[in-house]
Amino acid sequence: MIAAFKVPERKEHIDREAFKAEIRRLSTHYLNEWDTLGVLAAADRIPAADVRPVVRGAWRRIGKTGRIFVCSACDKTFPYKTRCCPNCGADMREES
Repeated sequence: MIAAFKVPERKEHIDREAFKAEIRRLSTHYLNEWDTLGVLAAADRIPAADVRPVVRGAWRRIGKTGRIFVCSACDKTFPYKTRCCPNCGADMREES
């Protein structure tokens, strides 16, 4: 029996400097100076996320019986398909 491979939940990440620039832009219309300084200080206190680009791949069937699968991202072969490649971690789910 093959253990289930759980894909971590996806989170959204933003660019801190782009966020701060938008706050500065909004401060001229909607936020007073103290509100703006508070939000900018809070943005600097939030720890940066450790993120990397998502690698996407697809399983290709090979062999006479079509029971061997190849990862399109790393070209490693496996006797089964999973949601992520066990070798390189490529996400094999279709984008929605």
